[in-house]
Amino acid sequence: MPFVEIRGEAGELVARMHVRIGDAGESRGTALIDEQFNGTTGALLTSFLVSDVRNEVWFRVMLKHLLRAFTGGGTVEDRLSHLFRAVEGACAGLGLNGARPIEVEESVRSEVDAGINELIDKLEEIAARSSEADRARLTQLRNRLRTVTANSPSFATQLLTLLDKVGLPDADWLADFKFRVKNERPDGQSRTPSSWASAASVYRNRIFHSAFIDFDTFDVDNAFAFIGHLSDVLARVVFHLIGFVGQYKPPCGHAGAVTYETPSWARPERLSAEVFRYTG
Repeated sequence: MPFVEIRGEAGELVARMHVRIGDAGESRGTALIDEQFNGTTGALLTSFLVSDVRNEVWFRVMLKHLLRAFTGGGTVEDRLSHLFRAVEGACAGLGLNGARPIEVEESVRSEVDAGINELIDKLEEIAARSSEADRARLTQLRNRLRTVTANSPSFATQLLTLLDKVGLPDADWLADFKFRVKNERPDGQSRTPSSWASAASVYRNRIFHSAFIDFDTFDVDNAFAFIGHLSDVLARVVFHLIGFVGQYKPPCGHAGAVTYETPSWARPERLSAEVFRYTG
């Protein structure tokens, strides 16, 4: 259709938005709403239109990344990249990526800060009597030390903070949940299970810094399971942000089976590694 109509409760025309549809493409994506089954498209649109975040740039960017992760073909790395960028966009928009005190006891923190500041002062003394080239290098080193005291939160910390911020029922469960990211270590011994948020950081760092995930080392089955799981988590983050409580189809399914749930379905008592098809 060349336009989309918004109508009121009595069926009256409220607005008509003309759009250029273009080529919809031939590939099928991950549908979150099955209109023939539960008819919640209208409730989703209404929740979006009355939400406080609908006009926020960061929120629309987050939605675009999720759309590309859900509907784009691409590689495992492509899909994960879009999911991670959606997390970072949401954390930036909600102010969850700001510096915070180092997470140690206050007495220890003051000693750490004092030690770092003393080292910075010492480097400034050395730079004052160094060559121009060395002064530039020492300035970079001092700046790196200052980032330690600034203590920008890690990706894993931001991800868990986001889930807690929007009030997902499984936020605490995800903070404690562990699964294996790798099959075995170079010495042949089994690796310690990784926390869910730490696994997200591992996958993210491999993609953003190495451009790919080495599946000779990383368990590809868990990577696919992680994509479905993170996709569901971020879909529920969006639903909580806009106040949508209707039924949707979780992209992670339930042990591989298609289900229809409300965004509050993920209660800890219902969750396990098997539910999300993690192995090892």
